[in-house]
Amino acid sequence: MPEQGDYTIARPRGRSEFEIAVICAEPVEWNAVEAVLDGNWEKGEIWKYDKAPNDENSYVLGWIERHNIVLAFASQGKRTAANVATSLRFSFPYIKLVLVVGICGGARSSTNELNETRHILLGDVIVSTGVKQYDFGSQYPDTFVIKETLDANLPPPPAGIQDFLRQISSYSGSETLEEKTAYHLETIFEKPRFKGWRYPGDNEDILFKPDYRHKHYHERCAICDKCKTQEDEVCNDALVASCANLGCDSAQQVLRDRLKELRTSFAPRSTLSPNEDAKPPKPLIHFGPVASGDKVMKSGIYRNKIVRKENVIAFEMESAGVWGTLPTVVIKSVYDYADSHKNDRWQKYAAASAATYMKAFVGQWRTTDQTGVTKGILKRHRLSRMARAGDALPVYEHEPLSHDNSLRLLKLWHGDEQTEEVVCDIFEVTPDEKGHYKYEAVSWTWDSEGPMNLIKINKNVGGEDTAFAFSISHNLYLALKALRYKEKIRVLWVDAICINQKYHQPDERNHQIPMMPSIYGGAEQVCVWLGAASKDSDQAIDFIETIMKDIWKLDQLCEDRHVTGDWAALLKLIMRPWFSRRWIVQEIALARNGVIYCGPRNISWRTFSDAVSLFVEVETATHRLSDIMKKESISNHIPDFFNDVADLSATLLIDTTNSLFRRLPNGEKDSIMSLEYLVARLSMFNTTHPSDAVYSLLAIAKDTNPTADQVREQNTLAIPQLSALARGIRSKPFYVNYDQPYIDTCKDFVEFSIRQSEASRALDIMCRPWAPRLQKLQPTDSHQWELPSWIRSVKDAAFEVNTLLTGQKIGRVSADALVGLPTFGQRNYSAAGTKKLDLGKFRFAKRSRHYSMFVEGFAYDEIGSIQEISRDGNLPITWLTAGAWVNHDQDPPDELWRTIVANRGPDGRNALTFYPTAFKESLKKGKSGDILKTAYLINYGQCSIVAQFLRRVQAVIWNRKLMHTKGHKHGQHDTCRNPERPVRLGLVHQDTKPGHLICFLYGCTVPVVLRRVEIPAGQIETERIEDEESREQEAKIMIRRLLHALRTREQSRKKRKADLEELQKKRGLSSVDKTPDSYYCKSKRQAATTVPPWIEHGLRDYQVLATFCLSLVSGVCIQATETEILRHLLFSLSLAFALIFAYSQGKVLRRELYNAVRRLAERVEPWSKRVKSWRAKIRPRPTPPETVKVNASKYYYEFVGECYLHGMMDGEAIKYQNDNKIKAEIFEIR
Repeated sequence: MPEQGDYTIARPRGRSEFEIAVICAEPVEWNAVEAVLDGNWEKGEIWKYDKAPNDENSYVLGWIERHNIVLAFASQGKRTAANVATSLRFSFPYIKLVLVVGICGGARSSTNELNETRHILLGDVIVSTGVKQYDFGSQYPDTFVIKETLDANLPPPPAGIQDFLRQISSYSGSETLEEKTAYHLETIFEKPRFKGWRYPGDNEDILFKPDYRHKHYHERCAICDKCKTQEDEVCNDALVASCANLGCDSAQQVLRDRLKELRTSFAPRSTLSPNEDAKPPKPLIHFGPVASGDKVMKSGIYRNKIVRKENVIAFEMESAGVWGTLPTVVIKSVYDYADSHKNDRWQKYAAASAATYMKAFVGQWRTTDQTGVTKGILKRHRLSRMARAGDALPVYEHEPLSHDNSLRLLKLWHGDEQTEEVVCDIFEVTPDEKGHYKYEAVSWTWDSEGPMNLIKINKNVGGEDTAFAFSISHNLYLALKALRYKEKIRVLWVDAICINQKYHQPDERNHQIPMMPSIYGGAEQVCVWLGAASKDSDQAIDFIETIMKDIWKLDQLCEDRHVTGDWAALLKLIMRPWFSRRWIVQEIALARNGVIYCGPRNISWRTFSDAVSLFVEVETATHRLSDIMKKESISNHIPDFFNDVADLSATLLIDTTNSLFRRLPNGEKDSIMSLEYLVARLSMFNTTHPSDAVYSLLAIAKDTNPTADQVREQNTLAIPQLSALARGIRSKPFYVNYDQPYIDTCKDFVEFSIRQSEASRALDIMCRPWAPRLQKLQPTDSHQWELPSWIRSVKDAAFEVNTLLTGQKIGRVSADALVGLPTFGQRNYSAAGTKKLDLGKFRFAKRSRHYSMFVEGFAYDEIGSIQEISRDGNLPITWLTAGAWVNHDQDPPDELWRTIVANRGPDGRNALTFYPTAFKESLKKGKSGDILKTAYLINYGQCSIVAQFLRRVQAVIWNRKLMHTKGHKHGQHDTCRNPERPVRLGLVHQDTKPGHLICFLYGCTVPVVLRRVEIPAGQIETERIEDEESREQEAKIMIRRLLHALRTREQSRKKRKADLEELQKKRGLSSVDKTPDSYYCKSKRQAATTVPPWIEHGLRDYQVLATFCLSLVSGVCIQATETEILRHLLFSLSLAFALIFAYSQGKVLRRELYNAVRRLAERVEPWSKRVKSWRAKIRPRPTPPETVKVNASKYYYEFVGECYLHGMMDGEAIKYQNDNKIKAEIFEIR
């Protein structure tokens, strides 16, 4: 943990802890700012901070004194700076201040608040009090008039920034910052890299008269010789040459009193020896408006004209683009006087001057809340208190559970609000004892990286109660304080305490996670802890009670402007972090009862969910609440304040839990949603461990059941409400294993979804963003892989929660997936027609650094031309031309308008008939420059038909590109080697490039874009060997799970036999089963968990068979002389499978199975010794030349994204394939 002065600086836990951003436009500016940072959070670190989807900015993340700093690079110009600021806002949502730092052109002087005029010299610092766009206006024949309307020019900075600027511009404040700037300047010049950045000397500071032109004076020049007036041109060489090279006369300079004083106070550089440096004066700080535009000011006359008219003191090119997006202050140093006389000698010193003043400026800035180092200081003091308390108490360590299906419960001792100490006991409950204890389960938000608190846990050691210290997060500490009773003990189950969470002991977690459904389902109620109370939370709970008290008044509340604050408070409440946790879906869905706690207040889950459902229904149906909120200052007049509220995590949670189960006549619940649907639908929810994206939903999906990998006994903790469901899905386990790499979990889920889905759309999972971003998981997790392209990350998800000045708000960041959700009986498209996924050809291959997926399909065409990306859902005007819509007075071409809505309506059905008219009308009012501003028309167009059309357009084109296929005519060569086909219009992923392939995969409902990559020659043989090893590993896993099934079967049989004998004894009946006990077990002393020897011996030989035979699958064969041996081996293996299956169904006696397996082992014993020699002779199967596929050995493919291809979305491609007799091929996708 770095230290700076009196501060201990805690590493930021995420992007939300950065409040200050610095934007630079030139490399010299970037280098200067980076040099003054006190440290870099990512330097030398393996773990890096991520950024928002589609953010193309480059960042350096560091700190200055007590503040975390984001350094962003933007090239010159307002538009580029605006794009950088927009992306910055999404990646770092808590930014409160942006500093545009660098160099600028200066005016002659500035005037302070006392009306004192001060000359501006090169190297002085300019601090903006406002920004004016001097190149935005109207050009008349005789003059240029700057536009002064509210939307054209820029508002003053926020009140907080204005107050701060007044404070630092005072005499004492300005003097302090000037002293610190001079100190930081000397510090930076001591670094070897910045030795040449020192003060150039006052003799280099020359301000020429405004009408004195920069042209050739010493040399004759045909063009410059004719330059007599300000309108005459000069030669190109003069534009880039220095004054010394051109011979500009220093006698034409403007003499300034401040410069004279400097020359008398400091020795000029001309009098110094070569080894001496000119002692620089302290840079003077000037406050005033700054002129910003896309033009570089290079005219002394025009400069003076703008200065007199607009009262600006400097000229630059970036701040106007940033100013309207984020609270901004411009800090720039003067390196020239915005005239034609070029002087680059001051660039480095000016950049250093601006950077060092920025550092002094940041040192005086105060944060608005406890982030960054402030949190670090609080954490340090809290940990110090914990350490002192911990000295008196030993640290609590979990005792191993006596049974895999046992659980721990927590006795929370009573206490009042003033009692800081939290005391509890932990005890184990075995499966047989579970029904004797009543408890409540706690659902809360993990914040393991935040501040920590100690609680006291009592434990019996040597017959005496001993107190131990246990560390928990501050949020859980507050929850336990709020949940404890005042006069009695409360029994709770809390995952962070009742499960051993240590990473080096994943076995307990692997067993406890599958038990969570029974834990939450068996609890008396689930206590939901939202966090500490606030004014907004109390206001929201009161408002919920008001809504539900009399719903007949709901319409009045929606139109009453006096309750807009209540609606805003309700939105803030449902945006709390708890609602974004993935595990809460299971916890709430299985709960018998639910109660929400927020500080001391509580409300039933049923009341809360009903109120939120009403809120969402009113807003999505009518948008009445947003219409009212945009008139109120509480929302900063944001027009779509409640927009997309239907996609909030809280809304999805309520909708999912209400529709997750179907109530059966006997009262039991039957799940109706598949695992694939739940994972895709709930992709916005966060997880502590990325594998929880899947594991947290296993118990509530209809087609799976969580099972601990390598479990030793059957799970006996049944879920009462789901007992019928559990019986129905027991044959479809999904193994929970936190010890395996995250990528293996992803592969298991994809494979499970593909095999469980309808074969005609099984590969749609490739197109749905669902996987959490890959990041460092734990200290011991060194095998980190990049996700393969066929696993789509949530960075491509349609919505994301952003943080604005008014609080958190959900917003669209990408288009919706074309494949939609895997709803039963409904699909958006059928691009592959009736072609289904062939599971016999579908497979995975695990290599040393990647996973490959092999699928069948055919390549249709290449990407030809691509248009620019649709940013923020706006429609580029260039798309209209590309779509052959030239005359906008006519209706848009059918192909164009159907493409931008993907030929569907918002419900996935046919496109609505009014779309062409709405498209045509929207272009009349929404065109602004080179884009059609869709959001503007939706919010201000006041036409519901156009708004409905444009919402559909945004859902389809957001961050996508319009493209044309390459097409093919007879006689023309192309990569796909297909017959003639027309050029088609379509939409593709933003990463698509010309030359990528458009392919149709069997089992995928939409076309896909693949990028073909050539495999290096030496890697092909290596991958073949890796495939063999992978098959052997799969065989071992299969055998291990088969052994587990047989163990479970044997144990269940013994238990049934024992129960039957006990029942017979109670009833006084003779034993029905006459089989001697030795028939079931060789020894009576053999433990129940011991695997009988006959299983071990028989399956050891079976493993030899399975391993060898599986190594011969797909793509390899043995020599012809050994074909007969292979036939016998495969027959023996099939017989072994049949016998074992028959035994598992109770149709074969154990002794018969053992004898059969023993005979098989004796039969293959001579052959098993020859396995190694056979494998050395294995060679690739020869393939006829006419069937060789281009990707069989030389190429693999990367999945770029799904694709809309107009006219090819409903089975037309398969007809094209059949008509032209195009052969299918196997694609290896990595």
